[in-house]
Amino acid sequence: MPQSVPLEASETLAFKPASLEDHPDCPVFHLRAPTSRDRRFQRRLLVEEQIQQHSQDAIRAEIRNGLKANWDEASYRQHMPRIEAYWNAWDEYALQRKDEPDLAWSYDEHEANAIEELERRVADSWPPLRRLMADNDNFRSMLPVVQAAIVVLEWSGLDDVRSERDRGYLTLDCAENLLNALGKYAEGKCPPDADDKQKAVAARTALLELFVACTGRFNLDEDTAGNSGSPSPSQTPPQSSSTTADPGSSKASASSTKTPATA
Repeated sequence: MPQSVPLEASETLAFKPASLEDHPDCPVFHLRAPTSRDRRFQRRLLVEEQIQQHSQDAIRAEIRNGLKANWDEASYRQHMPRIEAYWNAWDEYALQRKDEPDLAWSYDEHEANAIEELERRVADSWPPLRRLMADNDNFRSMLPVVQAAIVVLEWSGLDDVRSERDRGYLTLDCAENLLNALGKYAEGKCPPDADDKQKAVAARTALLELFVACTGRFNLDEDTAGNSGSPSPSQTPPQSSSTTADPGSSKASASSTKTPATA
């Protein structure tokens, strides 16, 4: 049975999503410990594919620009301090939550709703802000695909997904097909009376578990990963069987400019 955690951090990890591991035919993913070379290729891939993420400061700057363009000076001077106060409170909450993960967000509900609605209205009327938000939405949806492309060496249990590689790593199309196939596998293991919502939750859970595992491999100590026993990208692992999975993963909504405090 594949190990759920490696004996040493530098070993290739044989990973099963926890929500599916009780099934005898559960997919198994073999994950490399990324070296500095692998990390460089990840950055290169993000640039090549124009997958970019804009900072919260950049988003807020475009909110200010949009408000300046749509408000007269008196209105801007009157209401911008309210928005700044809300942002400052959120930043303080994010900072405190690093030390207190269970800390709940607290702010005047009427004021918070008004400001968030205002941010949405600015996005509707200010194309530069919408472009930044669209980039961030694309980044969120593609990051699990990029990480899987870099970290996944081989797999079993999803034999309909053909291994396709570029420069020794999974292609993005292949990685996306792999994630889609995992989601469909999780949906198929739901009870016969499960509704669409339950199936979607099962798929998201399995995909999140794989994403967390891939992220954990990137977070290994650099020296440890550099001594990894996992094969280099030039050593193409054995391929799975031949048919490509049907694509169709959904993308997350980017309706809010606020960034969850998870870092």
